[in-house]
Amino acid sequence: MSSFTHRLCYKLTGSVLVCLFSMVNVSCGKAPDAPMGSQVREPSIEVAEILTLEGSVTLSGGLPSTHGQAIDVGGNPLCSQHGKIIDPTWRVSENRGLADVIINVKNGPIAKNVPRMGATIDQRECLFRPNVVAVQSGQAVCFKNSDMTFHNVRVVRHQMGTELQGQSVANFAQASMGGENTHVFNEAGVYRLECDVHRWMRGWIFVNEGIHFAVTDSLGKFQISRALPDGDYVLQAWHAQFPEPVTQNVRVSGGRGTAHFEFQLSSAFRS
Repeated sequence: MSSFTHRLCYKLTGSVLVCLFSMVNVSCGKAPDAPMGSQVREPSIEVAEILTLEGSVTLSGGLPSTHGQAIDVGGNPLCSQHGKIIDPTWRVSENRGLADVIINVKNGPIAKNVPRMGATIDQRECLFRPNVVAVQSGQAVCFKNSDMTFHNVRVVRHQMGTELQGQSVANFAQASMGGENTHVFNEAGVYRLECDVHRWMRGWIFVNEGIHFAVTDSLGKFQISRALPDGDYVLQAWHAQFPEPVTQNVRVSGGRGTAHFEFQLSSAFRS
């Protein structure tokens, strides 16, 4: 199925009119091919699916001021009907476990045995759900709209070390429930998702060069379930609210290794 450019205008408050352009490819049932001329590092090996690395991430220095707070949707009737919408920026458990942290092995191999579609992000109840995903370079991400309201997905290549800077690389308009688009992420890095209509909506995609990565759960726990030969590795932990990742050396012995990371709240962009 060939692509075509779609133009959609949406009236906000007053006389402000927002026009969005999106390259419509295919539905989420099939990932599009990589764009012509894109630089794609070929998958190197098949990497067995087996638990190799596990551990946890905690937050020290107290709780962020916005933790657990409801988002002010500005009286938007189509979003306020969902009730209280909790800000997903910080998710910290009772035991200080920090969720939504990307754990990745630096300079790991690209695996052949991965699905073309790496993740699905749904615009549901006026949030990006899940808020943070990770994929291997070359995989696609499906964007869906499950709300009875207009959304769009602006994909920004995030500038590391900054809070909200970067360069827009794609913008998909999804007029109402049922809208679907896909985007192939060939370049490793961090990508930020924004909805221009509902400015509080923000999500994150971490595109890892290789297959060894995981996202911490609601308790701050993680598991990387891809085989690694015994040896020493550099493991990195990244969270969207910190300018720099935390790294440490980890040894894999007998096919297994463990790691624990700690982020200091005082180092965050906003506490």
